[in-house]
Amino acid sequence: MIEIRDVYKAFGSGLRPLQGVSLDVPTGTNVVVLGKSGSGKSVLLKSIVGLLVPEHGSITVAGEEVVGADRRTLQSIRRKVGYVFQSGALYDSLTVGENLAFPLEKTRGITGSEARERVMHYLEQVGLPEKVNKMPSELSGGQRKRIGVARTIITEPEYLLYDEPTTGLDPQTTKEIAELIVHLKQDLKITAVTVTHDPYCLHIVADTVAYLEEGKILFNGTKDEAHRSDVEFLRIFFSLQEHRV
Repeated sequence: MIEIRDVYKAFGSGLRPLQGVSLDVPTGTNVVVLGKSGSGKSVLLKSIVGLLVPEHGSITVAGEEVVGADRRTLQSIRRKVGYVFQSGALYDSLTVGENLAFPLEKTRGITGSEARERVMHYLEQVGLPEKVNKMPSELSGGQRKRIGVARTIITEPEYLLYDEPTTGLDPQTTKEIAELIVHLKQDLKITAVTVTHDPYCLHIVADTVAYLEEGKILFNGTKDEAHRSDVEFLRIFFSLQEHRV
């Protein structure tokens, strides 16, 4: 699992987004992290994969310590953890197929026919094998998100971190992306942490819900428990969900 213990992270501007965050992400689950804008949700994700370094605390991924890890250990951890950025973060100058093949060559040394087979396999996983020769500029927003997921899972991580995977998408595409997240968890046995502001996305993907406010996890429990919580943010969030679902 991913284990986060008493993590603090501050920036030079005086911003202190994480002030003692503790959270467990059990293997085989999807933990959805909620919070107001600027509450530190993305900072938490980036700390899990070592893109940001906390000043204090411990983050372990499958027993390996992230905080203070040397380069070799971070490389080992990042082989286990995939990060799905909001935009999909595709290379605009490469085709879809080339975008997927790039991490295979750089991190696994896989090229040629094996790479092509993997590219097609993972494009099929996200339902877009026909886009292999398209450029990112030829894709819709939802397709870019799907391709971004495919590029992340092609290296076969054990964990996925999703940063606002449905932002800016219409309701139908939101549903498709959320169902894809569930499919990956069930079929590929991928453990996930999902940051979202979307009540519909949470409704589909969440096993448990963690609420981050003022740098701490103030709630952590099931969807039903979150729904019944007396935390004002969660009350409003779930009332919006009821109107949308």
